[in-house]
Amino acid sequence: MAVKHKNIVRFLGYCYVEEMEYIDFQGRKVMAAAPQRFLCFECLPKGSFYPYITDARRGLEWKTRYRIIKGICEGLHYLHSEQIVHLDLKPANILLDDHMEPKIADFGLSRCFEEKQSKIITLKACGTPGYMAPECFTGVITFKLDIYSLGVIILEMLTGEKPEVEKGQKGHPEVKDVLESWKSRYKMSQGDNWLEHAVRVCTEIAIKCIDPNPEKRPEIHHIIETLVKTESTYGFIEDVTPISLNPREPEAEEKPQKSLNVKQQALLQTERQATEAAKREHAESERRNEELTKIEQLQETVQRLVEKMTNKESENHVLRQQALAISPAAKSLAAYPKSPFQLKTPENGNSLNGEVKSSPELEAEEKPQKSLDEKQQENQDLLTTSELLKKGIPGRLRRDLLGS
Repeated sequence: MAVKHKNIVRFLGYCYVEEMEYIDFQGRKVMAAAPQRFLCFECLPKGSFYPYITDARRGLEWKTRYRIIKGICEGLHYLHSEQIVHLDLKPANILLDDHMEPKIADFGLSRCFEEKQSKIITLKACGTPGYMAPECFTGVITFKLDIYSLGVIILEMLTGEKPEVEKGQKGHPEVKDVLESWKSRYKMSQGDNWLEHAVRVCTEIAIKCIDPNPEKRPEIHHIIETLVKTESTYGFIEDVTPISLNPREPEAEEKPQKSLNVKQQALLQTERQATEAAKREHAESERRNEELTKIEQLQETVQRLVEKMTNKESENHVLRQQALAISPAAKSLAAYPKSPFQLKTPENGNSLNGEVKSSPELEAEEKPQKSLDEKQQENQDLLTTSELLKKGIPGRLRRDLLGS
């Protein structure tokens, strides 16, 4: 079960270590591993609030005491709503944070009830003397045990000492005596401010909580309702947050906030909504920027591919033109003999008589039969041209030119 509330000490983790130490075994000392287990909780440097309440006149101010009373009630309200009975509620088990916010701790004796369970029978008394209800010694465990301990704590905060309940009705102070004590401390007149009513209400709650008859003790949610009614009627103390009837509502900030009127609350709500809207707009803008960046990267990639294909096509075009230029020349060279005609010169004893004719005219006049050497030379030229085309022209273009 996960227990999380601003007035419950926060559990952080579990630690298990083994240390070697000497132990007694069959009459001799032997070295053995001794396991040790630790529960880790949040650090509350102010410790328990017991040292702060021992003197009602020279201890904490009333608004701080009221905040502690309210915080203990809210924490206990949460525990009971989760079907948990603490069974050892006392000042030593209530720690204070840096802002004097109380946190209930030490659940070593706690019990968890089933959903519809209202009591547990045990053979062992639970609690600390002075904070234990009378029925603890009968072995009956109910939620009213924590209510009794709460009443003792509240009276101790109001008067600076624990009530001696075993004396009967004289075991607790009178309400008027407590009021006079706080009035003299603050030197206030009758009805001067709401402190008089708050002290009266807290004293009456505490007296009801320590009633010897558990059936007459109030439920924790009734105590919360009484405090809520008091705050709504007389207003909140400065630096004290309004009390809540919902024990499972999300944990508020650790530092107590000043009470706000309706206009201020509406303004804060508007500011929170504006902040959330700005966060959503920023997140949407970041998402759009990421999408635009991806699109730009994709466009650059496509552009590079297009340029690469264009360059490749240009190279293929150049090679095609070269091949077309080479092919007719090769065929023309292969169509004629290596020496289609010879000119007679004076050096070889013959004179140049008559008109020198061009190769086409010679071919028209006479078509000499090709010798075997000429045919071999023609074939060799064709092979050379084919090899040239194969090496310098891509496959598809080469097939088009060579016809294969």
